[in-house]
Amino acid sequence: MKFLFGPVPSRRLGRSLGIDVISYKSCSFDCIYCELGSTTNKTITRQRFVDPADVLKEVHEYLRHAPSIDYVTFSGSGEPTLSTDIGLLVKEIKLHYTYPIAVLTNSSLLGRADVQEDLRQVDVVIASLDAGTDEVLERINQPHPAIRLQEIIDTLIAFREQFSSQLWLEILFCKDVNDSPEHVKALAGIAARIRPHKVQLGTVFRPPAVPSVEPVSAEFLHEIAPQFGPAVEVVPLFRPATVQELSEGAREKILAMLQRRPCGLKETSQALGLSRDEVGQWIDVLEKEGAIDRVYFSGEIYYQARKTST
Repeated sequence: MKFLFGPVPSRRLGRSLGIDVISYKSCSFDCIYCELGSTTNKTITRQRFVDPADVLKEVHEYLRHAPSIDYVTFSGSGEPTLSTDIGLLVKEIKLHYTYPIAVLTNSSLLGRADVQEDLRQVDVVIASLDAGTDEVLERINQPHPAIRLQEIIDTLIAFREQFSSQLWLEILFCKDVNDSPEHVKALAGIAARIRPHKVQLGTVFRPPAVPSVEPVSAEFLHEIAPQFGPAVEVVPLFRPATVQELSEGAREKILAMLQRRPCGLKETSQALGLSRDEVGQWIDVLEKEGAIDRVYFSGEIYYQARKTST
């Protein structure tokens, strides 16, 4: 599959079928923790990246079999709201299927009227906000020069008031970057003003764009959680798949998954419904072929597809 990936066991959404409509690393941020690496096309200009007809062909071919998934999720290689076709794709999927749709966004374009219109039929918008000050925004997210923190905050407050969609606020903490007591307090205050339906606290889970970035502890996340009110939840490091599906074309599916994000052996096995032995054998083959690389992060081994120039 070129545009779909998974279903993967999402730590936030259960069993999630991903849709990627952005060219690799086109984003308005260059987050130091990004599992996809550094942004190569930092932009706030919306455009068509792929032919929506090709995307819909894959969507229909997959969903017509009524697979057991919890969400269809727009995410992947960059900031999904940069795509001018996301509204069309959401509308078409809603017309034919009953699966709830989620969009993962860094929040930077939510203030645009055209983006808001495109997201009207989305069931869940998961919006990121990692910084409570301009200094920390620059340090952790490295945004496009036109982006301002206060505009993002005001946008999220207005979005929550004006739209019937669920708004979940995701805050990702990096050790010694945005985890000071003063900064946590600032973020909690901002979250209280936004009033999201959920506040999800997480940390670095896979090898980040900047190797020196480290995760905070699970104990830290649970300790600060009460500051974010009753709607808070700490995102677990891994949520296993709810349904396993035996699949054909294991090599291609494993490689496609590793092209989207680094994954460990266990996660890949559970996501694709394959035995650890089978995944391990294919990992060995792909490593020998030079198709994937082994990456070490936080004492764990991850695998990622080798980047190719385009």
